[in-house]
Amino acid sequence: MIERECGLEGLEEFVNSLTALLPKHCVILLRGDLASGKTTLLSAMLKVLDSKDKVTSPTFGLQHFYRTPNGLQVFHYDLYRKDLQECLMLGFLESFEQEGWHWVEWGDERLEKVLRQSGFKVVIITIDKLNQSRKYRVEE
Repeated sequence: MIERECGLEGLEEFVNSLTALLPKHCVILLRGDLASGKTTLLSAMLKVLDSKDKVTSPTFGLQHFYRTPNGLQVFHYDLYRKDLQECLMLGFLESFEQEGWHWVEWGDERLEKVLRQSGFKVVIITIDKLNQSRKYRVEE
């Protein structure tokens, strides 16, 4: 497990260290309160990866896709107020088979269990809001 506290000014440095830790193909479950910085973290990651895509939360859809110059595919999902069983029936699990990083906002323990049982590599990033900074906890 890795823990790191930083504000926006230290986010790029944290993201740089995070890119070295993430396997080429994995599901990253983002956990934290509303407005804790889940989308901000992914936006900083894509900036470090030199992506020109604008990151927005797929709150009213299910998935966004971002391209990076090095060919890494980055998928972004938002499960806030979405029923996991309904998503699974719609083929949600199959989308994780695509090579790349799959960032899932609001990825809870139920989804984690399903992913692990299905053989996916899972990384959990928990974000805690502090005054002007955030504490990031990264674990497999």
